[in-house]
Amino acid sequence: MTVGNELILGAVPPGRAGAAAAVVETSSELGGALGMAVLGSIGIAAYRADLAHTAPAGLPHPALAAARNTLGGALGVAGQLPARLGIELAAAARTAFSHGLDTAAAGACIAMVVAAMLSARFFRGLEVPPESEGPERLRG
Repeated sequence: MTVGNELILGAVPPGRAGAAAAVVETSSELGGALGMAVLGSIGIAAYRADLAHTAPAGLPHPALAAARNTLGGALGVAGQLPARLGIELAAAARTAFSHGLDTAAAGACIAMVVAAMLSARFFRGLEVPPESEGPERLRG
């Protein structure tokens, strides 16, 4: 992000630096929001799929539906079930939640590796001018 900010702000005339900084900040916020949305969707999909396979047998359908929404919902429902069934649901929900976090983290790692490869490919040989030379060197 630092290199990207430097390239963008270094490529605009000083009078347009405020507008360029606003675009950089907006892009950063949008990217963060999209990243959280995508990784959150990946995590909840993994949680729900894992919980569907590991939930204890004999679990009432409304309890399973509530448990699939969130970990908090699963633990809340587990506290209202008979002891053995509640303990098994809580354990399955915690395991599924950890799996969802692991899956989302793996997705973030893959995205970072792809971003690093793209950066290495497209920024190779690009020179950032010293401050005394100004942005004209990038345009030339």
